[in-house]
Amino acid sequence: MSALHDRSQKGRHTILLLILMTWLHGGNVFANTEVPTDAFIQGFSVEVSNRTFALQAMKNLSKRSEGSKQHTFWQAYLRLEQFNVPHYQAAALSWGLDSRPERLAKAKAFATNLVPMAFMSLALRPLYASTVKYAKKLRKLRLIGPTNAQAFLNYMVEQEELQVEMMRLALRKDYAAAARLVDEFIAKHTGTSFTSEQ
Repeated sequence: MSALHDRSQKGRHTILLLILMTWLHGGNVFANTEVPTDAFIQGFSVEVSNRTFALQAMKNLSKRSEGSKQHTFWQAYLRLEQFNVPHYQAAALSWGLDSRPERLAKAKAFATNLVPMAFMSLALRPLYASTVKYAKKLRKLRLIGPTNAQAFLNYMVEQEELQVEMMRLALRKDYAAAARLVDEFIAKHTGTSFTSEQ
């Protein structure tokens, strides 16, 4: 009887623990599963839109900065965003999202044409600060992502952290060092496919 009583007590404790964990996690203990949650899909949709905007914006800035010292930086940034495209397209497709360019993202990117290139150096500082904050959001998004997509989610966070470091170097006007980081990142991930895990 004593053994049965102990097992019963452990069972009740387990149930109470699960209830407590569910309450603490906003009703979803098993957020990090193979099935993406609504919260994850919403967050990743924002990220897909951001990558679309960044790609279009970097095309503009790379072209407009030709002949300037900053061209090396914006050209490297463009290479990064172009490299991101197939990885994000595959992830978006696997979760039923449309990765095609959005009108709003393209319109926001077009607005970068209205900013004189002479002011882009000044714009880098607030852009750097916002990217640091956004990288934190992506780390949190990774935590609630599907367990079978962790390699891609790690890539998602890594490329954002790379952008933070690129901007930090650009603020020091070390554009060549920022470009080298991009080349190293691309070399590291060339040939990598994340589709098999999803």
